[in-house]
Amino acid sequence: MRAGIGCVLALAAAVAGCKALGFQEETTKDLSSMNTKAGTVLDLDLPHKVQVVKFEMDFKSNPAKATVTLKNDGPFEDLFSFDVEFGFPAPAESFAPYNPDFVGLDIAEFKAGEERKVVIQASPGHKDAALFARVVTSKGSDVTMTAPRESSRWGLRVGTKLLGNRVEVVKLDANLTPKEGEKPHLSFTLESQDDKAEIGTIKYMVQFYSQKDEKLMDLGRRFYSLKPVGSPLGKKGSQVTVDVAGLESITGLAGAKPVLRVTQ
Repeated sequence: MRAGIGCVLALAAAVAGCKALGFQEETTKDLSSMNTKAGTVLDLDLPHKVQVVKFEMDFKSNPAKATVTLKNDGPFEDLFSFDVEFGFPAPAESFAPYNPDFVGLDIAEFKAGEERKVVIQASPGHKDAALFARVVTSKGSDVTMTAPRESSRWGLRVGTKLLGNRVEVVKLDANLTPKEGEKPHLSFTLESQDDKAEIGTIKYMVQFYSQKDEKLMDLGRRFYSLKPVGSPLGKKGSQVTVDVAGLESITGLAGAKPVLRVTQ
């Protein structure tokens, strides 16, 4: 017990010392400079080029939300994927500058020269107002492989969330290095997290990133076109399985990173 009290007192002294030197707790800082600004060109591989025409935030709403207008100044995009990161105050005991909340979104059939306006809501459950919000894109090694829900001795790990947190990937079944006589296989089981409304009909695309150079594998627009999921998805708890077709004709999938994209 004494050791615990000593640690608390030492931490308090350290914080007081930091303040005396001119530092302050990160959660009290103004992080509004991190908000995405109108005119921002997103970090994408050429010739792809998308800019933020307008970015509006409403941190008084619960949950917080951002309204983004994007313009495609590059070629036609079958599916343009991005995240909006909401930064919330970190717990008092945390050394992190803020608590991040990433919400993914996909824009289907984004035409050259077209503008799209989308509204993104942060995940529910945050007690404090957001400190900032920004549009985030990723490529290559920054792309996160779609992951299923998993249980371990450390507790339950939530699977990849899609459609603005309304859908969770709860199972992944894959065999991308089949033995002779076998066929490659990849499927995702999706579960609705929406307790207010049915998800309905959704479309999907799976992108593969090479293990060798971590770049998006060029499999052609035919493979990367959006395909309908067999059955509609209902309210919270209902599930549907996406069986990825067309893998038999693809070579070089060993070690590739599959990333599932969905849209309505």
